[in-house]
Amino acid sequence: MKAFKKAAIRILEEHKAPLHFKRIADRSMELNLIKLDKNTIRNCMGEILHSDYIEYGSRSAFVAAKTGYYGLNSPLAGPASIKISPIVHKFRQAAIKILREQTAPLHFSKIADIAMETKLIKLDVGTIHSCMGAILHYSVRHKGSNSEFVVTKTGYYGLNPAYRDSLQSPRRAVPTRRGAADPALSSSMPASTHHSGKGGEYLVASKLFFLGYEVYTPSPDTGVDLIANKNDRVPLHIQVKTHTSSTGKYKFHITKSSFERKASSGLFYIFVLRRPIDAENTHEDFLVFPYSKIEEHVARNHIRSDGRGYMVNVTQDEGALSFGHPGSDVTFYKNKWSLIK
Repeated sequence: MKAFKKAAIRILEEHKAPLHFKRIADRSMELNLIKLDKNTIRNCMGEILHSDYIEYGSRSAFVAAKTGYYGLNSPLAGPASIKISPIVHKFRQAAIKILREQTAPLHFSKIADIAMETKLIKLDVGTIHSCMGAILHYSVRHKGSNSEFVVTKTGYYGLNPAYRDSLQSPRRAVPTRRGAADPALSSSMPASTHHSGKGGEYLVASKLFFLGYEVYTPSPDTGVDLIANKNDRVPLHIQVKTHTSSTGKYKFHITKSSFERKASSGLFYIFVLRRPIDAENTHEDFLVFPYSKIEEHVARNHIRSDGRGYMVNVTQDEGALSFGHPGSDVTFYKNKWSLIK
């Protein structure tokens, strides 16, 4: 990439003799020309110099003096006084673009392949693989929860849910009358459907995080709210539905297309039952259902179709939960997180 090539040209112009690529990498770090950790810079520098030399031959900006050592192929090198831009930005942006279009994590080599196929990054496959893996690893390791990415298992990366949400456009502010209280600041005001839904998803994600799962939100929307993975097992797809009620009657809706399209043993429906305690506090219970159990209750007509999908009516009576029909008691599934596996 240009940042590495420009850094190498500048360093070799100053040194006037061939250097090992590791020394070129170390010097570029010392001069703050490339802002990455030492191993990442070394790996990428070696791959890029080798790639440039092999691909362009006598037209390359570099010559190979001996194994691992490179010098300038003057006058083809050209001026190196141009300001250096970190290569990491281009790789990160490519990875973000690719992962936003996926519904599951990808191995860094697959991310690299897509980046090459879509011409987001123009390098040979070996170079892209090495740099993509190193840069994603560096981002997660050094930025932690502030990274744009999360590791779901060794070598596999997805978008950090917090970062994905930050990509959403903020809602336009709704003007209020002078002196009137801002509805967004009034804790007694009910949350909008959007906020309630997102709040439920984060509640479920929090529970799963505490249970040791890696959790992220897929994009684009494919009818799955969360994807959870633990110990490199097959990822679990989770649909979250949330309703707040002070009467003990909760209503949820599952779209028909989503229900039929997502039929899978790895799909779970989690219904978040929110009950207000006072103006500022609520109590939450969670009904955790494998897809097969929802399918079973649909077949038994405990969950009924309304043409567009299925209405799930949950009734809470003295601690017992049911779908409001004889034989439809579902108290067993209350906060039954052990079913998710």
